[in-house]
Amino acid sequence: MNEAPAQILLIDDSPTVLCFARLILQSKGYCVHMAEDGEQGLSLAKKIKPDAIFIDYVLPNMSGHTFCQLISHDDTLQDTPLILMTSKGDNIAEKLQAEFSGMRYLAKPFEPDELLLLLECALTGD
Repeated sequence: MNEAPAQILLIDDSPTVLCFARLILQSKGYCVHMAEDGEQGLSLAKKIKPDAIFIDYVLPNMSGHTFCQLISHDDTLQDTPLILMTSKGDNIAEKLQAEFSGMRYLAKPFEPDELLLLLECALTGD
């Protein structure tokens, strides 16, 4: 019996980033959902209960930081692995990683192998 593919939520306001990441993830069999802002992403996360979430730091309508705060206080989503995607640098990543334990960081621009390795580590808890 085959396992259902992992549900991955991508939240980024860049159509280029969304399409690039979606193509990479779908090529490896993941089921990908996308949102263009934090509010849409939060609504989608509550609906689909993803196995992992990639979140941009700078988003319209709700920042990545606010999104992570809301997820961390949601009983059904608080254990969902979060992967911050940002070009803002290590300082932002370190701040959020300290605040949200287990968060991982993917610097933009990223390589396909980086994205896949980080996701695999997030899904397996490594």
